[in-house]
This record gives sequence, C-alpha cells and structure tokens, in this order.
Amino acid sequence: MKKIDCNRKYYTYELIDERSGKPFYVGTGSKHRMYEHEQEARQVFMSGKYDLMTHKQKRIIEILEDHGEIGYNIIHCTRSQEEAYSVEAARIKEIGLYRLTNERYGHQDDPGDSEEYDFGDDSDPD
Repeated sequence: MKKIDCNRKYYTYELIDERSGKPFYVGTGSKHRMYEHEQEARQVFMSGKYDLMTHKQKRIIEILEDHGEIGYNIIHCTRSQEEAYSVEAARIKEIGLYRLTNERYGHQDDPGDSEEYDFGDDSDPD
C-alpha cells in the first residue's frame, strides 16, 4: 500500500479497484481516513455480520478475495473541508454515481451544488 502525502488538512480521494484500474468509491478525509475503509470491511466481514456490510465493504472484500489490491488516489488537497466536499461531489458526478459504491453524491445531496473541477486527462474512469 503506497501512502500519498497531502500537505493540507483535508483531501478528496478515490479507492481504486486495481484489477480494472477504475475508481469504485470517492470520499473526503483527513489524516489516514482513506486507508481505514479496508480495515473496516475486514472487521465487519470477520464478525460474520454480512447483512450489515455496505456495498463498498462488499466490493473491498470481493477485490481482496480475488487477490486484488485496493489503490489509493488523492485527487485534491485543501485547507477547507467544504472545498473537499465540493470536489467530492463534482468527481462523483463526473464518474457517475451508478458506477461507484457511494450511496449519494458525497456530503452534498444535490450534485448541482458542486463546482466544476478539471481532474485532468488521466481521470476518465472508462
């Protein structure tokens, strides 16, 4: 697992299915948040409470059981939590909620509230 440093308090990130190279989740966090999803999925799985697993956790376990790896990609660093939320919503909108395990458009229910961001040529999920 390659750790990426962000010199700002908040960041927006993607969890990547390394088997396909495509993101399956977009989130925001600080410190080590993006790395905690894998541990959380393993804990719920090991507890045997499969009915409590989120779609994201099921996808993580599916990847790991297939001997794949979870990739981590910071797409934006900021000092503002609101800006991180806005970038998250914009990225989910760009990829398409139906392609992700996110349950909604981030912390903003309406993706129309998010600003447009240029994620570069290599961010296309297809």
